[in-house]
Amino acid sequence: MQTTTGETSISNETSFNASRETSLTALGFLDYLDEEQRAALLGEGLDISTLTWANQVTALRVLESLFNEHAYELVSAVIQHVAQEPGDNPHHFLKFSPEPSTENAWEMTLDGPTVGIKVTFDPDGQITFKDAHLGLSSAEVVSVTEALDTSYTESKIKKAAEQLVGSLNPTQQAALQGSGLRGAQLTEEQKTLFLKMTSNWIDLANGDSGSEQQEEIADTFSDTYIIWNEQKDGSAFFQMKGPELDFSYKESLPEDTELSAQSVPNIQTSFQSP
Repeated sequence: MQTTTGETSISNETSFNASRETSLTALGFLDYLDEEQRAALLGEGLDISTLTWANQVTALRVLESLFNEHAYELVSAVIQHVAQEPGDNPHHFLKFSPEPSTENAWEMTLDGPTVGIKVTFDPDGQITFKDAHLGLSSAEVVSVTEALDTSYTESKIKKAAEQLVGSLNPTQQAALQGSGLRGAQLTEEQKTLFLKMTSNWIDLANGDSGSEQQEEIADTFSDTYIIWNEQKDGSAFFQMKGPELDFSYKESLPEDTELSAQSVPNIQTSFQSP
């Protein structure tokens, strides 16, 4: 996804186990690979489109051990769609650096045009999401949402944003569509809605993994700005930018006449922790 996710503190036993389980599952995945594949995974990156279906499933288990249920369902649906209908973007590279360990820090990167994420694991159990992005064409949106048995209109990210925007008074609305609404102008209730928006990228891991990062974001509300722009054709863009986050979400209608008539958008979203 390039999107970035901020530091995530693992403080309870469940969350610590998520970090340890991912490290152990990643080590197990290495055992399924031949020497050339293993070298690629620990080097420049292993193209998961070149793996057998069985090994792709094993790679997904590494992600399943890390992500919460909602995040894993989305990421796995996207990866499986790319594997079955590669189109112009079949290549997504998985990389471990260095070899996974429960005693030393290591980093996992999934890098591709459709979905990507970078996350580090520390021996104390801390998980840090550094970068994430998601880019879906309207056709991919249809395929993925069908696989998830949901609707693109049910996007948790967009619904949370709409809830926040709907709570704003006229003065706040004017700032929102201009240079940006400053966090200091939000009420306490609106700040809670704001945190709900950010949690869609911060709370990716199993367990209570986003509390520390949310506290850091909350502490910098005064210097965080929100921009929202929605067009009459249904396309939308919003961005949150501040000392602890740089998040954007964009919907645009496709050139495809049929999907455009159905208002099925292309979706680009990213989250970065400066």
